[in-house]
Amino acid sequence: MSTTTHHHRKRFIKSDFRMNYLCSQDSFFTPFSKENRSMSPGIDFESSVRQATISYIDVLKRCNPKFDFSSIITKRALTSPSTPAHNDYHDNCKYDYILYTDEVIGTGVPGVVSYGKKQGTRYRVLCLLGQGAFGQVVKCFDEVNKTFVAIKVLKNRPAYYRQAMLEIAVLQVLNEKFDVDGTGHTLRLLDHFVFHNHVCIVTELLSINLYELMKQNGCRALFVQLARSILKQLLESLVILFRNGIIHCDLKPENVLLVDITKKIKLIDFGSACFENSTLYSYIQSRHYRSPEVILGLPYSSAIDMWSFGCMAAELFVGIPIFPGNSEYNMLYKFINMLGMPPRSLLDKGSKTTKFFRRKRPAEMKNKDDVWAFKSKREFEEDNNIYTEPNREYFSYKTLEDIAMKVTFRVNAPEEPHKMEMRIAFLDFLKRSLQWDPEVRMRPDQALQHPFITKNPLPSNYTLPPTTEPLRSFPPGTQLTTEEVLQKIAPNPAAAQKLRTMGYNATTYYQVYADGLSKGIVLNILNSNPFFLQPMTPPALIRINQQEEEKKRRLLEENKGNILYQGIGSSTIQQEVMKNRSLFKEHSKKEEHKKQRRQTSDVFSNKGMETLSPRTEDFLVAQSMKIDQQQATSYAGTNITLPGSTSDGSMAGSWSTQTGMLLPGGTTMGTTGSMNPYD
Repeated sequence: MSTTTHHHRKRFIKSDFRMNYLCSQDSFFTPFSKENRSMSPGIDFESSVRQATISYIDVLKRCNPKFDFSSIITKRALTSPSTPAHNDYHDNCKYDYILYTDEVIGTGVPGVVSYGKKQGTRYRVLCLLGQGAFGQVVKCFDEVNKTFVAIKVLKNRPAYYRQAMLEIAVLQVLNEKFDVDGTGHTLRLLDHFVFHNHVCIVTELLSINLYELMKQNGCRALFVQLARSILKQLLESLVILFRNGIIHCDLKPENVLLVDITKKIKLIDFGSACFENSTLYSYIQSRHYRSPEVILGLPYSSAIDMWSFGCMAAELFVGIPIFPGNSEYNMLYKFINMLGMPPRSLLDKGSKTTKFFRRKRPAEMKNKDDVWAFKSKREFEEDNNIYTEPNREYFSYKTLEDIAMKVTFRVNAPEEPHKMEMRIAFLDFLKRSLQWDPEVRMRPDQALQHPFITKNPLPSNYTLPPTTEPLRSFPPGTQLTTEEVLQKIAPNPAAAQKLRTMGYNATTYYQVYADGLSKGIVLNILNSNPFFLQPMTPPALIRINQQEEEKKRRLLEENKGNILYQGIGSSTIQQEVMKNRSLFKEHSKKEEHKKQRRQTSDVFSNKGMETLSPRTEDFLVAQSMKIDQQQATSYAGTNITLPGSTSDGSMAGSWSTQTGMLLPGGTTMGTTGSMNPYD
């Protein structure tokens, strides 16, 4: 009997595992297509199969709503390795948070102390979308808004969560300042929070990336119409970044995603991005899309994104990367073979030039600019004491002319007679995008007007239109200082000193950095203390903040004499004005009613109390009016001028973190309150 029971239990476990696997996101079940339905029009196979597989748990819940089905649903670990090792056994040995299917993360999880942009959020983990050196990306269901989202969960290491805060900063300024309407095709940031010491970034859920699209296409050239549409949208993204001093630093097909299997794209993964006024690292960009100035150790700008863009433009027609180097030396070897030697002006300035090039002897020089020679593989290995793999060729194209003239151009029938015009325009487009010198390289706004993008024939004497945004420099004095930032974030000197000297963990760093972002400040991430180095706020954001402050100031001047609350947006100001104006009218009516009642009454009480003298009565009325006035003023807030009061705000209370604020319900928020994280 015991053997039979064990046998049946084993069979039940196996069948239960199969059902859970069918219900999971990575199962082999795929819904019926329209063709399947047309085969048996009288039977709804799709509904039946869904109820028996994907919706199986939901069916059981309808049968018995009171039963806790989470106890029988096996939660599968998505993180590898899944053995707990750190962070109270929430992380594995690589400091990745161990995620499970059907797990809920967010700021609304009971028993977990979590901080975030929004409160009460709940994201149910469904499946793993990707993982890398930074952490993991999972597909989740937003239980509050009933939508699917993608969440990037960063590693629990200081360098990673500091870099994550910069990614949040770039996405936030793009979404709220530079690309508000989304015409720049940049990723939409929905939320961010800290969960078990891991920074989590919530974004919109998109479809496959360009690499997967080309892989599905058999690594063949895309249709010209589709490729041109993708390149145009990508240029519109780069124009937004270029105008506002943002460098993506990792432009490649994997970071360009389609929107719902359409021709629309979104530029994602700003985890390596930086601002032109604060270039952080020297080792950036994926190797196959790395620009010459980065390899040679030159100062870089947003022009490096245009180099990566040129590589991608050629790849959409070739099907594979055009510079598939196995090392930086091999990358330069392929550059030189296809584009020729770099100009001397670049090599003279590069900090790593001597690693790859040697100075020619006088007898070898053909002219005064013929100074540098590219090292042979043997010379490079001997000088640097390393071994490099031999060069490999993956296609027969030797030059950009070969690519433009010999690659397959897949066009529609009406465009067939114009293929040669397209090839000529495409060749010019590639040459201008893949210039050695970043100063000469085509800008995104110029590329948008190129005949290849606008579908016009290339004139024989074509010249680029003038750019609206030349490459910029950032001399001292054009950026915010640490003192200016501290004054904005913490006006109280004691609080500012505490921020400057305190130690930071993941939570406090997140809170301070997010507070700075809310005030239009991007703090420096290169140190564990965000106030140790100069802030990274881009000049474009400083200009926008100044314009908004000027707009608020003008609005306050126009509404002088009304009840105003300084420090919030114009629409909120108007709401606050109307609200406090009605409060003042109500207060005035009460005072008028009190005066009338006291004037008509000769006796203070009708229950045998003594009659007050006129002098005593006037004194009590004045005291009552004074108390009511003080309460109304404390409730109204800082910098509020009641009609009829003095301009110095003597009737006004204070609504700052340095003075107590009376909130509805009788609670007070001030320097000792829990709502101020800097004290």
